[in-house]
Amino acid sequence: MRGRKRFIKSLNGELDRKIGALRTPLLCLIEGPNDSGKSIIAQQYTYGALNLGFKVLYITTETGT
Repeated sequence: MRGRKRFIKSLNGELDRKIGALRTPLLCLIEGPNDSGKSIIAQQYTYGALNLGFKVLYITTETGT
């Protein structure tokens, strides 16, 4: 995988149609208002990357109540 451009799909058909695949290598910041689905999008693409055998570092600043 090293040195080659690869694409990561979310494995969610609707999300892939609307946003498309993410090109690697990638550092991605997802931002938006509260309750807009940022965490779900991040989790979907993380799952897609793991399915392709990528190593993933997932950092969140989300706090529970």
